[in-house]
Amino acid sequence: MAGVCYHFQSKEGLYHAVMMDAGRQLSDLDRNFVTSTHLPPEQRLLALTESLLQRLSVKRAWIAKLLARELVDHDDNAHSHAASRLEQDFVLLQAVMRDLLGTDTNSDAVRLHALTLIGECVFYSLTGENPRHPLTQMTVTPSTRTLARFLTRRSLGALRRKSADQDTS
Repeated sequence: MAGVCYHFQSKEGLYHAVMMDAGRQLSDLDRNFVTSTHLPPEQRLLALTESLLQRLSVKRAWIAKLLARELVDHDDNAHSHAASRLEQDFVLLQAVMRDLLGTDTNSDAVRLHALTLIGECVFYSLTGENPRHPLTQMTVTPSTRTLARFLTRRSLGALRRKSADQDTS
């Protein structure tokens, strides 16, 4: 405890330093998709999903645990760098989903679709920590690319159904 207090002043200081490092690690991969606005929205959605899954890979599942903890037990006075980075992904996902659904789409629906995709990425990162758990047991663990394609196709299917529902309303 003395070492923690010496270097970080308190347990809260240590936690803040860990969250800052998590934010740096979430930001350290190339973000080419941000400048790829010339790509069709479907390809941007795939790029965003794959990027998020890479940044929350099994070796970084501890970051997903911290983010999940922040969602469950958020301290308004300690908004973290990691959460801010995830918020950037959230904004980018909403923009892509709005492109897919149309500008007149309900903002709550756009947010829900984006949150669903982020939640799935965090969940799959956490399952990588314990691949033999009965709930998530798989014969083959999919690659990041395969999982990103699966989640993107699932999201696009849901978005198309939502769009078709709006057209018939």
